[in-house]
Amino acid sequence: MLVLLTMLFCVALLIALMVFGARRMQHSDGERSAPPATSADAVPVPTGYRIRAGILTPTERCFYGVLCEATGIAERDRPLLVLASVRLAEIIEVGHAAGRTRSDWQTAFNRIASKQIDFIVCDADSTRPLVAIELDDRSHDRPDRRRRDTFLAEACGEAGLPLLRILVTSSYNAREIAASLTLAISGCASGQAGSKAA
Repeated sequence: MLVLLTMLFCVALLIALMVFGARRMQHSDGERSAPPATSADAVPVPTGYRIRAGILTPTERCFYGVLCEATGIAERDRPLLVLASVRLAEIIEVGHAAGRTRSDWQTAFNRIASKQIDFIVCDADSTRPLVAIELDDRSHDRPDRRRRDTFLAEACGEAGLPLLRILVTSSYNAREIAASLTLAISGCASGQAGSKAA
């Protein structure tokens, strides 16, 4: 009798492990292994996602208005487009240099994939990036931000994309920003990059 109970226990344990393992595989494989959802199965899973109050901070929003005015002044022979909070990997890309391994490429890509630029001024027709703009507030004095800022300057410089650094102030002069944009865009056209503006 004891042998029979032990065998039943082992069989039950084996079945439980198989069921647990099958469920675990379904969850780890994601949608590939999951059975198709029916309307009865379509129960929303609470994620906590919600719409942000705004894409831009109040400081960025204040500057954005002036930047749009400045691009209107700087538009001489081509229409310009202002994009805000753009991922660096959407602006510059990692080239496929001779001798670069896939691992080297991935490492370089990872360095730009999670960083964002405050504003990009693009050619409105082609959306080609012309000038990157970073607003510098007091947080840029921190060591981690200084390292990030140095990397951004190096990456944009290597790509040939001018990077304007604008100090956060209570007000901005659209004509001064337009002049900096025009200078940076003309420098980009002649192959120069990297610039500072106050």
